[in-house]
Amino acid sequence: MHPSIPSHAHMPVGIPVPHCGLLYVPIPKAACTSLKSLMGRLLGSAELERCPHDVPFSWERLPSKQYHSLLSFTAVRNPWNRLASCFCSKIFHNATLTDEWMQNGVARFLLRYGGLFYGGMSFEAFVHAVCAIPDDEADNHFRSQFTFITADGSVVVDDICHVETLQADMDAVFRSIGMEPVTIPALNPRWQNQENAHYTPALHAMVAQRYATDIALFGYEKADSPSKNTFAGAAGFSGHTRITGTTPQPLQTVALHP
Repeated sequence: MHPSIPSHAHMPVGIPVPHCGLLYVPIPKAACTSLKSLMGRLLGSAELERCPHDVPFSWERLPSKQYHSLLSFTAVRNPWNRLASCFCSKIFHNATLTDEWMQNGVARFLLRYGGLFYGGMSFEAFVHAVCAIPDDEADNHFRSQFTFITADGSVVVDDICHVETLQADMDAVFRSIGMEPVTIPALNPRWQNQENAHYTPALHAMVAQRYATDIALFGYEKADSPSKNTFAGAAGFSGHTRITGTTPQPLQTVALHP
């Protein structure tokens, strides 16, 4: 039995690549940089491919009337690894580091939460801070993944890939539209601070509760989250998922485990 999808105020949006028959719905910290770069390449833009976060794409809301014939897809990630990746890329050891992206060791976009996030904070403190912020107030980098691909209680993408098996899942996406598979670029594969991203049983349980819908919806119920995050693949999910049909469907009819 699939979980019900909690209501939320977020509107799914994606990047259409009409001549390829694709529409990609990005989820931050789930191979987003790699897949946006790939979309830039498919769009024939060297600038978008090189700087996928700095150059604006053309965006489309989902479900889309204009691009309803395109195959829409996304990539999701083990919630424990995704959160650890967020910590390692947005919180720095050096609490004095200040540049274009960071201020006093913390990503600038986190400053809107007051002093909740700060440079040099522990992973435990980071997890507690994130788990105290509901999705309606959460930054995209740690907002629940289901909120990026659902609307009115329905999944609005055709295919769901998993970061843990991304190349194989994307190969299936390409073949389904008659394209030869394309190698997914490996961008942002490692960040500093990884040695401090340790999960205790208590932190593991907190993340499981905070991201319960993601875990159930994307098949991570049996996923292993080691005491020391390894950023590796996790067992316990079904891999590439085909959502039957091309129109939004109620969750209870979505075949998440074909």
